[in-house]
Amino acid sequence: MLAYERYKLYSWTRDLIRPQAVLEVGAGSGASSYYILKALEAIGTKGVLYTCDPEVRPTMQTLCQNFSNCQLMQASSQFLISQLIGQSLKLDYLFFDGPEDPYLALSDLRTLESHIEPGCYFSMHDWEIVPRIYDGATSIKSELIRPYIENSDRWEKVEVLSGLTINSDYHIQEGADSVGLCLYKFVP
Repeated sequence: MLAYERYKLYSWTRDLIRPQAVLEVGAGSGASSYYILKALEAIGTKGVLYTCDPEVRPTMQTLCQNFSNCQLMQASSQFLISQLIGQSLKLDYLFFDGPEDPYLALSDLRTLESHIEPGCYFSMHDWEIVPRIYDGATSIKSELIRPYIENSDRWEKVEVLSGLTINSDYHIQEGADSVGLCLYKFVP
């Protein structure tokens, strides 16, 4: 994640969402996990981050050892989602940054929609589905879920960082400050 994206993720989590239970799909090296956990710490709640990745990196293992409210599972998103649904856990925030598999992302969200409550938030990293200005690359993970959410009356846009323009007045380097990052609220 780029610096401005980390700032927005932290701010959204701390100031707007203030979640008790967060599901993160795609722990990676722990960049987004760290900012979510620091926001939960700043809120002073007993919020928990449930995160998964089939290939857990050492940095992510260390991060979760340092935060008692980090529940890391070395597994696919479907497995963790199934477990959380089985526990009837009320999720307040969904953060997707998983594999480059657009079918998996959409399937995960559609499964969760049957179990989340109004007011649950959703974010996804790599939201752009065309070549972005940061690196000229195209991520495919959002190519199905983005039009699904944008055309749904069940999701309300809160904020979207573009990967095609500069999003911040404080951006001081040439290039981009995001590869696309969205925040939506579930409002069925």
